[in-house]
Amino acid sequence: MTGNKAKALQRSEAGWVDPQGKIISTERAEAAGERAQQLSRRSQALLAAAGMSEPDRQWYVIRVDYRQEKVVENLLHDARIEGWLPMQKIEPKRRGGRKHQSDQPTFQIAWPGYMFVRVANRAHAWLGVAGVKHVRSVLGYNERPVPVSDDEIIRLRCLLEKDPDAGKAQALAFKLGQKVRIVDGPFASYSGTVDSVDEFRVWLEVAIFGRSTIVELDLAQVAKGR
Repeated sequence: MTGNKAKALQRSEAGWVDPQGKIISTERAEAAGERAQQLSRRSQALLAAAGMSEPDRQWYVIRVDYRQEKVVENLLHDARIEGWLPMQKIEPKRRGGRKHQSDQPTFQIAWPGYMFVRVANRAHAWLGVAGVKHVRSVLGYNERPVPVSDDEIIRLRCLLEKDPDAGKAQALAFKLGQKVRIVDGPFASYSGTVDSVDEFRVWLEVAIFGRSTIVELDLAQVAKGR
């Protein structure tokens, strides 16, 4: 062979010659291409299965590559797998002792490297999720994924994003006279009884220092009693 360009052999010959002069077997190349196509089809099938609306789907935490959270979120969305990347509003930095004013709120990823997916706890579902680029693992215990309750997801949405839909859902979860726990703030670890509730706030009757007192809290600061 002469010149810088390699001569491409005919299909009837042993193979192709790459630019470095290395002979590539056409049969091996075709076999590798078929395996890649099969793998791609299998991955797509697993992703489709993971995105199916099965009745026993639950939320789980997955670990993803740092700074690739948005990429994973988009890939899950394209595969019709329900996911949630928690974002939190951040206060603008102060300049010269004064708070910087901005018309647009600023958000950042609440827990870099982590996000939530809602799937059924099935082998095919986890194989599908694991096949998404930049997904590293699912959080669990003793090699078993540990689910996160719907109530906890709603509470986190209220806390981080002030999501009005999540607020309404959590408000509906609390009934007047229901016993609840305070999980955040100065009254954390106290229990109380729901006196009234709206889509963002709840008023509890709490016994503090031996006296019954009404305290006002964010919905995200309260959880169902155990």
